[in-house]
Amino acid sequence: YYVNTVGRNEEMIREYIKNQDKLDRLAIISRDSKLAQIIVRYEDNILPDDRNKLFNQVKSIVQEYEDSHWELSIAGRAVMEEEIRNYVAVDLLIILPLVAILVLMVLFISFRRWEGVILPFIPLIISVAWIMAGMQFLICR
Repeated sequence: YYVNTVGRNEEMIREYIKNQDKLDRLAIISRDSKLAQIIVRYEDNILPDDRNKLFNQVKSIVQEYEDSHWELSIAGRAVMEEEIRNYVAVDLLIILPLVAILVLMVLFISFRRWEGVILPFIPLIISVAWIMAGMQFLICR
């Protein structure tokens, strides 16, 4: 549910929100109309990608009003989960190559032959791939 505020002043927006029955279940507005909380709920069985799309849409709406005199923020368990998911994805892109290089260096220092590096490294890569696939499979269920 989206309230179109284009071309309206604050008083008109306040009156519009107060007169909407549908917003009664979705918003909590203080008596002096200085604070409002909008509750966004999603189904329990929503897919992680759909949840991420919803989060990004809400986040983009909040960012549209960053330069306005309104102070907007998003919070809650779903927000924390999505932020953690995004940070972990970025961290994995940085950490995994660094760890792979470190493991290759340790194997080369230990065995001093490329066969001693490649042969132990192949099962390691296969194990990591299976673990990552298993984690993705279990999360999507």
